[in-house]
Amino acid sequence: MFSKLKYSIIVAYLLMMPFFGNLSIHQNDPTHAMKTETRFLPSYSSHGPISITTNEDFETLGFPGNGSYVSPYVIEGFEITTDGTCVQIQNIDVFFVIQNCLLNGGMLGWGISLDNVTHGQIRNNNITQKAKGVFLQSSSGISILNNTISSSSEDGVYFSESSENTLVNCSITGNNNGIVIVSVSSDNLVKNNSISSNGIGILIGGSPDNTILRNTFSNNAEYGICIDGAQDNTLQSNILVNNDFYLWPLTAVDYWRQNISEDNLIDGKPLGYFWNKTGEIIDGSYYSRVILANCTWMTIKNGFYENRLAGIQLAHSSNCALENNILSGNTLGTHLFYSSDNLVKNNTFSGNSENGLELINSPSNIVANNTSSGNLKYGIRLSHSSNNVLANNTVISNAFSGILLSISSNNVIAGNYLSGNSQGLSLFDSSSNSTVLDNTCVYNSGYGVYCATGGSHLLYLNVFAFNSGGNAYDHGDSNKWNSTGIGNYWSDLGGSKVYNISGTSNSIDYYPFLYPGEDINPTIDHPADIQYEIGTSGHSITWNPNDENPSRYMIYHNGTLLVLDNWNGSSIETSVDELGLGAHEYSIVVYDTSGNSVTDLVFVLVLSQPTSPTTTTTTYPTTTTTTTSTGTTTPDNSRLFVFGGVGIAAVVVLIVILRLKRK
Repeated sequence: MFSKLKYSIIVAYLLMMPFFGNLSIHQNDPTHAMKTETRFLPSYSSHGPISITTNEDFETLGFPGNGSYVSPYVIEGFEITTDGTCVQIQNIDVFFVIQNCLLNGGMLGWGISLDNVTHGQIRNNNITQKAKGVFLQSSSGISILNNTISSSSEDGVYFSESSENTLVNCSITGNNNGIVIVSVSSDNLVKNNSISSNGIGILIGGSPDNTILRNTFSNNAEYGICIDGAQDNTLQSNILVNNDFYLWPLTAVDYWRQNISEDNLIDGKPLGYFWNKTGEIIDGSYYSRVILANCTWMTIKNGFYENRLAGIQLAHSSNCALENNILSGNTLGTHLFYSSDNLVKNNTFSGNSENGLELINSPSNIVANNTSSGNLKYGIRLSHSSNNVLANNTVISNAFSGILLSISSNNVIAGNYLSGNSQGLSLFDSSSNSTVLDNTCVYNSGYGVYCATGGSHLLYLNVFAFNSGGNAYDHGDSNKWNSTGIGNYWSDLGGSKVYNISGTSNSIDYYPFLYPGEDINPTIDHPADIQYEIGTSGHSITWNPNDENPSRYMIYHNGTLLVLDNWNGSSIETSVDELGLGAHEYSIVVYDTSGNSVTDLVFVLVLSQPTSPTTTTTTYPTTTTTTTSTGTTTPDNSRLFVFGGVGIAAVVVLIVILRLKRK
């Protein structure tokens, strides 16, 4: 008897599950809300546009249900074709469902528009060819489930001032934008959607604390995911294929603060997002791209980044290093934004559709020994960025200027090779007080150097030769084209004693040199390394360089410039007396009139006076002599990683230390 009763109860329970299932909802997950029965209809009933502005309108228009949680009003099975809005619901707080409808027509109006609405569910609909597929304004508690939303002229799904909604298991394709969450729409969940072939997959603007979870973004034309001025959004386990993630560069550091895990993949490799980290070395080869935000003392090295919006971004980060990375075929190669005291060294920026390297509001960085070539705008661009050092970079064949300064002052541009660009070097937009030293600007299609508004730049020891538009143009104010007795090298000097700069400023290089265009390096011997006891005198180094067209030389002690002087072809001697205890480095760079150079390094060891007989064995590092054509070469040195604000005088000292061999 008991067994039969038990069996009857179980059967009755199973028969009642479609009803009681609605009562066992996980209230914390809106995707489980209002589990009404899904019926896939073989056809739709034609219906005119629906407009509901009061709770009573559902009953007046004959839609079933009573507006309760367990029995919501149901709009179902209609085909609505209109140039206007198919279903418009406003100022409603009862429960309702829109399901199994075909909504289309005209590329105008909305498919479904909810304004000041709660407790709605939109499921299993096909919404196509509208201005916006689903539009939420000031609405919450809305679940958008299992819909196909396509071919909208504006946006597939649009949230404005709408929070605590869910968008789950939808196919959103071929819209101008797939999903837009703006105007302080927070705490929304976007989960398990397929978002493809839109302009932007998802745009989050001014809306914090949203969760983007386990979606697939593919073949969206501009970005897969774009966050613009919105902090604390969570990105987890998303897959991006043939489109990218972009964090829009707004000023405030808080807008860069996101919760982004490494299980977000872009074309099969993790998105490297680092917030508020310090002291880590990042193997760049592991990541599809890298973003450092609010970080210090981080290093990114050995990465290869292509087809990204920006291969590497630094935002509000300092004392970081970017070394030996290759950034090719991106929109921007590398972007520094409100970031200071960083080192960008030995990277390659090539074939990017905008700029190879860009610094925005980023002072006191060192950019050294990089190659930037074939970019479709600028090789290196500085905007509102002062007190930087750009040294020994090779910048060639860029569509606009090789190096551009815009509203950027007190920079040092030294030892760079600029060739085949539209302009070699451009000093624009009220940039001022920069030192332009020892650069080679040759064979550019416009000017070798173009000085526009702004001024008080100092330009000397540069080579300006064979530039098609002219070697130099000066439209600025109070620019100086020579230091004390030392001017620049000009291929079109002729027999003149001075060189008149083209342009409205009527500037003059009073101490020019003829650039004959030879490609023969000076030679130099290597004097023996020296050691002596402290307090003794008569110690010196004598070099014997040789060249048919001698020009000038520089001598450095431990990286500090001691002598900058003309060279007439004779021997060069410097005293090394009165040094402190320990090892000292003396380096020399010797130039000919074509800008070719040779470098040598000598070590001096100063010992204390012995108090008892001792035997001392001293081992010196191996030193070599190097030569370079049309440029300078100086020894590499670990001290090139220098942080902090650097004054112009101190920076000039760094120029030679920063140089690597340029072949």
